[in-house]
Amino acid sequence: MVEWDIPEGDSDIVEAVQFPTSNIVYDMSNEDYHAHPSISKSGLDLIDISPAHFKKSERTETPAFKKGTLMHCAILEPDFMESRYFGMTETIDRRTKVGKAKYAEYEAKADGRILVTADEMKMSLRIRDEVSQHKIAGQLFSGGVSEASIFSQINGTDVRCRPDYLNGTIAVDLKSTEDAASGFIRSASKYRYYVQHPFYTDIASNEGIGIEHFIFVAIEKSEPYGICTYELDDDAIRYGRRRYRENMDVYRRCLDSGQWPGYEQTIKTLSLPRYLINDL
Repeated sequence: MVEWDIPEGDSDIVEAVQFPTSNIVYDMSNEDYHAHPSISKSGLDLIDISPAHFKKSERTETPAFKKGTLMHCAILEPDFMESRYFGMTETIDRRTKVGKAKYAEYEAKADGRILVTADEMKMSLRIRDEVSQHKIAGQLFSGGVSEASIFSQINGTDVRCRPDYLNGTIAVDLKSTEDAASGFIRSASKYRYYVQHPFYTDIASNEGIGIEHFIFVAIEKSEPYGICTYELDDDAIRYGRRRYRENMDVYRRCLDSGQWPGYEQTIKTLSLPRYLINDL
C-alpha cells in the first residue's frame, strides 16, 4: 500500500490520459450505461445473492441514491450541476395541499431538471469544498477524467465498469457513508468493495489501461463531512478477484441454461449468536 504523503502545493499527481479505444466512452449517460447488455459489479453483487435477484432487479431512485448522484455530480462533474439539478429555496411539506401546489411550481421552474432541497444542495456544495481542501482527495480528483465507461470481455463474457475518476494510473472511487473511519470497514465488507477493485482493474487492463492504485475516498454525509482514503491490501484484492470470478461462472451458466434459480432449496441449520446462549 502506498503512503499518500503528498507535499503541500504539489497538485499534479499524474497527468490524465485519453485512451484511444472504442471500448472506452467518455460521454455516455447513466441511463445508456446501465441499459448496456453486459454484467457490471452491481450485477455481480445481485448474482451473489441469487441469480433470481439479478434477473428481477430494477434500478430505482431512493432518497439515498439521489443524494449520492448529487454528491458525485458536485465533485466529479461540477460544470453539469446547473443543467442537471434545480435547488428549492424553502422547505415544502408535500403531504399538504399547499405543499403539493408549491412543489408543482418548482417542477415547472426546474424544466426537467432533478429537484433537490435547499439542504441537499447545501450538503453537496459543502462536501465538494471539503474534498477540494483535503490534502489527498483534492489532488486525486484533479486533472483526470470522470465517469469513463469501459466495456470489455472476461473469459468471453461481456463486462463493463465506470470508474468515478481516472487519473493516469490511479482509479478513484467516491463512497458516501455514515462513518468514514472504523465504520467504513464494515461497509467495505457489506457492499463488497473488495470485488470492485479487481473487477475494475481487470476490465481496464484488458483495454490497455494500467491501473496501479485503486483508491476509495469515503465521505460522510453529515457534518463535519469527514473524509478518509483507503487502498485494499493484497489479500483483499485476491479474495475479491476469486469471488467475482465465481460470480461470473454462475452468471455464464445461467446465460447458457436460461435458468435463474433463487436461494438453495434445502433446510439449513439456524444457530443463535454465542453471546445469547453463553449462560445456558
